[in-house]
Amino acid sequence: MESTAKARHLPFMTAATRLNDRYHIVLNDDTFIERAYYIWRSIGNIATELKTAIVSVGSDLIVTLPQDCEFVRILVSDAFSDSMHNSGSFGDYSFSPKGRSPEVKPDPAMTSVEANAKASLASVPGERLGYVTYDGYLKVNSPLMAGKPATLVYNSILVGTDGLPLLNDLEVDAIAINLAVIEAEQGLFRKEPGADKILQYLAPKAEIALCAAKADEKISDDGLDQLLDQKSSWGRKVFNNRLHFI
Repeated sequence: MESTAKARHLPFMTAATRLNDRYHIVLNDDTFIERAYYIWRSIGNIATELKTAIVSVGSDLIVTLPQDCEFVRILVSDAFSDSMHNSGSFGDYSFSPKGRSPEVKPDPAMTSVEANAKASLASVPGERLGYVTYDGYLKVNSPLMAGKPATLVYNSILVGTDGLPLLNDLEVDAIAINLAVIEAEQGLFRKEPGADKILQYLAPKAEIALCAAKADEKISDDGLDQLLDQKSSWGRKVFNNRLHFI
């Protein structure tokens, strides 16, 4: 997700302006945001930023997640002492209670964004805690954490000053043309003259725009390998064998 998503700098409502400029369609803000947000989520190439928050584990072991939390990376706490456990294991993770090994920071030019993110997570002090995530909260596995503070590391969607997600130019195009397709489909049901031709013209272009918005800006070796697996026969796996594209 966030490791391959394109840079964002355009406010979400830019797509409403493009919808009006290109297709002469004006929607009220609530209708636009509802429809456009659904299309944006279907694109799925979402950029996020890494955040931390100090949280308190309740007596029921529940931690309420921040409203801007897209997904949780880790939950750590330094509220344990070596005498409280023998294995250093809390829930799903196991670490030596004697401390972490010295961190070796990789060269950013030689590693992926995801690898650098993992290195950043590794530097968060404290023991990692096991937990189970639910809608809007998580529950810690260890009863020893009841009533204790912890550090939550999570990813948050990049948003503008209006609280709506920031977009890149390809997403703006995809949202605008797909909203135009929705309007054409509604016109077709209303038996508006010419709606069928508009839909026939826009639908293929809308699909292309969605694919362009979904495509990763940077493709890793693994991603390239997966792409070639889909586009070529398994014969390419054989040494010195010619590619046979479908």
